[in-house]
Amino acid sequence: MTVSFQLAEQNFIAINGGPNFTFTPAISFFVSCETTQELDEL
Repeated sequence: MTVSFQLAEQNFIAINGGPNFTFTPAISFFVSCETTQELDEL
C-alpha cells in the first residue's frame, strides 16, 4: 500500500511495510536529481 502527498512543494511517497514488519523510527529518502552536479551537491 502506498500514498503520495506534497508538503512544502516537495513530493513524498509513503509505503506501508505490511503485516510482516513492525513499526520503527526508521525512515528512507529517495531524492530525484536532474543532473550529476545536483546529485554530487546533495
